[in-house]
Amino acid sequence: MSDTALGLLGSSFMPHGFCLRWIPSLLWTHIAADALIAIAYFSIPGTIVYYLLRRKLPAEVMLRYGWIGGLFAAFILLCGITHIFGIITMWQPVYGVQSLLKAATAVVSLFTAIALIQLMPLLLALRSPDELEAEIQQRQNREKELQRVNLRLQDEVLAKERAQDAQREAMQALQNAVHRRSHVKADLAHREEAAVLVARQLLKMLQCSGADPSENKRATEHIPTLLDDLKSNLSRDVDLGSLLPSLLALLQADREQHWSLDCPANLRLQQPAGDLSASLLLWLRAIDQEHKGTEPLRLEAQLEQGRVQLRVFGLSEPPALDPLRRIVSSLRDCKLDWLDEPGVLQCDWPV
Repeated sequence: MSDTALGLLGSSFMPHGFCLRWIPSLLWTHIAADALIAIAYFSIPGTIVYYLLRRKLPAEVMLRYGWIGGLFAAFILLCGITHIFGIITMWQPVYGVQSLLKAATAVVSLFTAIALIQLMPLLLALRSPDELEAEIQQRQNREKELQRVNLRLQDEVLAKERAQDAQREAMQALQNAVHRRSHVKADLAHREEAAVLVARQLLKMLQCSGADPSENKRATEHIPTLLDDLKSNLSRDVDLGSLLPSLLALLQADREQHWSLDCPANLRLQQPAGDLSASLLLWLRAIDQEHKGTEPLRLEAQLEQGRVQLRVFGLSEPPALDPLRRIVSSLRDCKLDWLDEPGVLQCDWPV
């Protein structure tokens, strides 16, 4: 057998125990120390592998830096194996194998040291736990500031929305006020026209020297009642049984046209007397002026299914409905129709 093979197998050497003279205290101290060191060395690579597996680093990071962990694991593993052979050589002089292991450990250790030197700038660039904590705190502060800004912006948006709602409500209220004002102006115009008509009729009656005094007296009996109705803006109760005769008396004061009335007694309505008097007086006057026939006209009033119905009989032809509708437009939900059968003008509105 060659000298190299004999050296590797160690058959020509004495076990290491002879160097220690087989003194138990020295022998077992070396064995225990090498065994504990080997156990520690073998546990470190396992810990490194466990960390790499559990950390689940991205593939690109593993490809770029994973070999460093493998290099450290190999270096430490070889160190542990050399201590195991330190125990074996106490009885078996395999110094050649031990020398090969030490040579391999030296090579791996050298590469590990070079790799660690190259990684030193990168390691120095890593932030410390305090720096990371400070950065985390800064990010949390920025997030809180962003949340405050978002809340402030939300409050501003809500304030603008409330302002827009208030503006829309104000515009709507203004439009409603304008609409009501236009209706009030139209209503005042109707009242003024009706009052002028009453005054003119009264003046004609007083200046009519050729008129029968008894007729003047009969007609003027209704004028105070009608004037009181026209002046009443607060009254919400009117009796058609007393209002319609007053209106017809005014119409017949200076015209030969005769009206007859069919109205039940005590037909009371919950409506302003002034509004109703002005509208009905102008409406009856327009019908009276447009009627060209010689037949007397008859006005019929009744209450049916919650609606007041006024019907004019005796018209020779249908009147123009649009002007009449405008006159009674102040009455809520008022309807004006010409009934071909039996040729009657009907006006009705809800009570």
